[in-house]
Amino acid sequence: MNDKMSLIYVTQTLNVLGAVTCNSDPKRQLSPADVATPQFLFEAHPTPPPISNDLVSLSIPASALSVSPPMDFSEDVFQNPALYSVSGSQANSLNATLSTAPTLTQTNITITIPAAVSVPTPAFVQLQQAKPATPPPNTLVVTGSIAANATSVILPIPSIKKNVDYSILVLVQGYEPFVIITHA
Repeated sequence: MNDKMSLIYVTQTLNVLGAVTCNSDPKRQLSPADVATPQFLFEAHPTPPPISNDLVSLSIPASALSVSPPMDFSEDVFQNPALYSVSGSQANSLNATLSTAPTLTQTNITITIPAAVSVPTPAFVQLQQAKPATPPPNTLVVTGSIAANATSVILPIPSIKKNVDYSILVLVQGYEPFVIITHA
């Protein structure tokens, strides 16, 4: 077993999506291209979890990702990476959850957090068709910030198809991921 690991995280929000070890060269600094060519497959249960065990699969573009320098291996982080964020060369546990589902229209998505933030707080949203007829799915990434003293942000999105199911990943810095399948 390796005593070092690297974390794959979304650059905008520092939310961790995965962890990897590099047995051949444990001190090697990996790049997003090393772990996501051209995308990184992130799988999660919808929020809140449904009765079934179905996972939502999202293909995160490598351009939205960073990889941490090697750090000490942690079994908890390795097994549950989405419950952590990156801070320098360590993983920090995320204890806050988004309790309100995002609101999707054909032209924007609204993200709401439980309490106002004291500083501008980065947000990342990825939408993709839930079950495309031909893979890979079209992926749309939008980013922005929740303003200081605010509890929500409205992010404009290019017009999306009506009457289609979308898998959505919402990341807000300091919060656990929110994953949902919704109908536009």
